[in-house]
Amino acid sequence: NNEGENGTTLFSVNLQEEDTKKVEKDDTTILIDNNNSDDQSSSLSFRNTRTTAPLFSPLHNEIALQATAYAQWQRRSMYCSICGGGPMLLIDGGTCRQCPQCRTKSWPRQDPSMITVIQSRCGNKILLANSARHPPKLYTVLAGFVEAGETFESCVARETLEETGVY
Repeated sequence: NNEGENGTTLFSVNLQEEDTKKVEKDDTTILIDNNNSDDQSSSLSFRNTRTTAPLFSPLHNEIALQATAYAQWQRRSMYCSICGGGPMLLIDGGTCRQCPQCRTKSWPRQDPSMITVIQSRCGNKILLANSARHPPKLYTVLAGFVEAGETFESCVARETLEETGVY
């Protein structure tokens, strides 16, 4: 959904590294207003959406992650996977690409994922993970992408082992 709190249409700008020298090497960045000051040149910075967006309100989290997903997809799908033509044209508000040669359309991948809570037998505790990509004191429930041909149950077992070492 591309609407804000009051039904306002939202837009995102995909800044490439050549557009600004302040973009981090990580391609999952968003621009943050650090202190709401009048001097915008000193108050704006780029932050990694994987670690920053979860700290936003649910609406702003969704907006930041959706904008990041589309920006990454647009950067990684410049040429047609059918005929090799390109660069692919952005259509439908940037949510679809179309090859200028063979007219094939493509959309972002929809990878299945899971999120789970592993509870103790007594029901009083849950297992949390502290990923190296998160700030030091941020613990999360377990989540991950389901591999091709993998069941959700197998994914939970694999992600639990990968993220916590618990088997």
